[in-house]
Order: sequence, then C-alpha cells, then structure tokens
Amino acid sequence: MWSIYDESAPIVMKPFYRAMAKQVAKGGELQPAYALHGATKFLRKKVSEQNFMQWVPYVHLGL
Repeated sequence: MWSIYDESAPIVMKPFYRAMAKQVAKGGELQPAYALHGATKFLRKKVSEQNFMQWVPYVHLGL
C-alpha cells in the first residue's frame, strides 16, 4: 500500500462521504467505488494530472 499525502486526505474524503451520504439519503445501495472515483477525480482536478502521487494511492478493493 502507498502512503497518502496528509493534505490530500480531506480533499478526497469530503466528497467521498458526501456521495455516500447522498446514496443513504436516497435509500439506494451504497456504491463506495463510485464515490471514491468521483472524489479522486475531484482531487486530480485540484492538484493536476501530473501530480499523480497525490491521487493514485486511492483505490477501492472489494465488491
């Protein structure tokens, strides 16, 4: 596993948990992979594609 940057974690987690909360509020099935994808996409836009060491450690493993 790769280490994450301390300054990147809140940038990823805020939209991740926001997306998960929306899924719960709608009564739908939780889809953490999609929530993480959206959050990582947000981070990539914020720090740039070239700064991949900040966004590449965020992966979803599981069903």
